[in-house]
Amino acid sequence: MKKYNLVLVFVSVCLGLFVSCGNKTENTYSLKGNIQDLEDGKIFLVERINKTYIPIAETDVINGKFKFNGSVPEPKQVFLADKDTLRFYSFFIENADLTIEGCRQEQSTLKVMGSPINDLYVSYKNEYNKVEEEEDSIMAKYKEAKMSGDTDKADMYSEQLALTEKMYKNLVDKYVSENPNSVVAPYLLYSNMFYYNADELASYCGSFGNDAVKTSYYKDLNSYIEKMKKVEIGQPFIDFTMNDTEDNPVRLSDFAGKGYLLVDFWASWCPYCRIENPNLVKMYDKYHDKGFDVVGVSLDSSKDKWVKAIEDDNLTWHHVSDLLRWDNAAAALYVVRAIPSNVLIDPNGIIIAKNLTGKDLALKLEELIK
Repeated sequence: MKKYNLVLVFVSVCLGLFVSCGNKTENTYSLKGNIQDLEDGKIFLVERINKTYIPIAETDVINGKFKFNGSVPEPKQVFLADKDTLRFYSFFIENADLTIEGCRQEQSTLKVMGSPINDLYVSYKNEYNKVEEEEDSIMAKYKEAKMSGDTDKADMYSEQLALTEKMYKNLVDKYVSENPNSVVAPYLLYSNMFYYNADELASYCGSFGNDAVKTSYYKDLNSYIEKMKKVEIGQPFIDFTMNDTEDNPVRLSDFAGKGYLLVDFWASWCPYCRIENPNLVKMYDKYHDKGFDVVGVSLDSSKDKWVKAIEDDNLTWHHVSDLLRWDNAAAALYVVRAIPSNVLIDPNGIIIAKNLTGKDLALKLEELIK
């Protein structure tokens, strides 16, 4: 299934960061645009850095036409943004002569020319969109079955949604393995790293060529791998304290080491988390008396919505949250970049599995708890 990952925030910066003029040289880019339905005014190039979208250039739009001149230290993903939308089109920019044409309101018509790197990125996006369309179709059928009370059909579509997650991962595998010397490879791996464990990511990194290794995406990927190693399978759990729904502080160690414990990262606003919840309820009801417990860590920001989701989904286990959404402290400790996500801790306090859902969770618990 398509996981819900970081939603980042657009912020403004001083005009001193903007680059919108200058002559084309070997280490600069020129981006000429002709987007028919753009209103006159300002248009921005925006880069995603950590948890913010930062404008790196701005220029004027006149009759749908505009031009950026500037320089980037390496090829990187950027976004076009205007006064109405934080970002409406993503592409890779590099120091070259580039053009973009099409219609603002019809994303499929927008095309950047002059960058082989972006051509590869677009090829990936086109295949990704096909998987997404299939997923959206299954999701609509799931919701219809759920509304009508047809639990058998809902379960069937839930399993189909889980299969789309593998399709997304397979797509990343394909582009990374076939293009090990392109900046697109570490970019895709970094953007989708929640599909992989530390060893898998390190193996891919070891296969990258010089052009890929020189990128900031590669550097960020290696930093992420080091953080992941602390919470990989075989490592002891990391303790944390967080408030429950009644604002009482709860320690993870109050529950870990007493049986099999699932630490479940979720949120009321995450549809795939809510789809998985009935399965988790079944597992809890079946195995709780045999030593299985759950601690839910919510990435919500609204306490009311969090508590309502707990009640609506009949989640009768322990729940904590600091109501900081993606800045959740426990999620940071366990390097959670997408939800639903979980870790399974054994009676000795050791992490023995991660991201088990659906049938995989059922089979694992059946194996562990006789």
